[in-house]
Amino acid sequence: MDPSPVTQLGTLSRSGRALQFAGVHFSHCQVHANEASAVYSAAERLCRQTLGDFDLDATVEDVLGHSPGLTGDRDSLDLIEQLMAVEEEFGPGIIDAETEVTRSMLGDAVFRVLLSDLAQRSRWSSETIWARSFRGIINERVRWRGGCACVQASGRPTTS
Repeated sequence: MDPSPVTQLGTLSRSGRALQFAGVHFSHCQVHANEASAVYSAAERLCRQTLGDFDLDATVEDVLGHSPGLTGDRDSLDLIEQLMAVEEEFGPGIIDAETEVTRSMLGDAVFRVLLSDLAQRSRWSSETIWARSFRGIINERVRWRGGCACVQASGRPTTS
């Protein structure tokens, strides 16, 4: 019996896993698939390990909370190390070097990484990122990116 595409995710490159994940969950819409691929790749880079497939309705805390050091009880040195790792992976500007390092600062960095350039347009608070589902994050990105025929067909706005 051939393994399903979902079980084969671990054998692909990160970009291959992201594309496969998007294709499995959003084959009906290229805009959703593009955003799903970007979110998957960002999530995997955040946790610095292979994610495999996961439930789209799982929260960021559920999925990324299993990665060592990303969430949970940490002292300030742990937070600083994690934020430095995020900045190393995603480049400067993710964190404000002049502020005190806190869990909310880590949440803000995760928020900006997962929503990308659309984080500034989103009406969400970065404080809620840990409770957001990956489906919700993908839909928020699609909403602001626009161009999705499946959302436009439903009569829901894509950019407001």
